[in-house]
Amino acid sequence: MKYLLFLLFVPLIFAQVDSVLQVEEYAPKSTLVVPENILTKSKFPFIDVHSHQRDMSEE
Repeated sequence: MKYLLFLLFVPLIFAQVDSVLQVEEYAPKSTLVVPENILTKSKFPFIDVHSHQRDMSEE
């Protein structure tokens, strides 16, 4: 009986080996459903404070 079940599933296993999905072909559909929130302005003001000191001369 186990041998018979094994023989039933062997063709299914070999059929899946031929259809290898490549990374370029993978295109899943998104199932995420959330309400859309359009932001018109930021919640807090932002001031960009940083420097590029590696560009300074060695004076």
